[in-house]
Amino acid sequence: MAGSVPELKVVAGARFADLLDGERFEASGVAARDGAFFVVFDDTTAVARVAEDLSSAEWIETGGPGEGYEDLTWAPEDGRWYAVIEAQRRKRVYQARLVEFDADWSYLADSWLEHELPDENKGFEGLAYVRRDERSYLLALCEGDGALQVFRRKKKGNGWKHKGTLRLPDAAAFDDYAGLSVCGDRVAVVSQESSALWVGTLAADAWSFTGDGEVFHFPRDGEGRARHCSVEGVAWLDERRLVVVSDQANKRGRDTEQSIHIVALPRG
Repeated sequence: MAGSVPELKVVAGARFADLLDGERFEASGVAARDGAFFVVFDDTTAVARVAEDLSSAEWIETGGPGEGYEDLTWAPEDGRWYAVIEAQRRKRVYQARLVEFDADWSYLADSWLEHELPDENKGFEGLAYVRRDERSYLLALCEGDGALQVFRRKKKGNGWKHKGTLRLPDAAAFDDYAGLSVCGDRVAVVSQESSALWVGTLAADAWSFTGDGEVFHFPRDGEGRARHCSVEGVAWLDERRLVVVSDQANKRGRDTEQSIHIVALPRG
């Protein structure tokens, strides 16, 4: 089966240690905006701004709450960045927390995403902004089962209302789910454990997918073993290219850990 899955092509890459001050880079999410990549980490509230040619980077101090963020998304209609804290205890349950920043990363507000999660380590791993019917929505990716929880901005006051659950097709049955990106009607989901990417299409008139989508593997070695074993975040660049970031690897994949890579879908 593994041999029948098409592989992504790595176009460029860089290690965070060569771009930023620091010793450990637990990258967890990435977004592309205005000719740069913005990367969040789960152990710091600072954001890294990386040049699109991966030649340089700088830290941006946000002053936001929490210890770090699992993913981020830019909302052009809202003029805001949204970042998600995976899960925190709220009374007797665990819920994710949404943190809002302005275009220059000044902290604005934070609120609960009111959907119960299993525990603080099994929360939302991906976040994507979607505009529909002149309303702002967020899709939040659950780490364990890959379900996309749909939230809509409230008409009055701050905060978001849970509107439903969007299930991935069976083709995206990965071992875990680590990152999410939406561009138009195209959806990308990455898995760390499966070292794979799923690409699907949102239906125009419903919260569903058209067809099963397609799965792509990150490059394997000569024995078919995964080389990218710690992918944590993904963002669309154009119809064929995406940017991905990785955190610290456990055993295999040390040459691709704590890095940022641009990958391309195979032609055809």
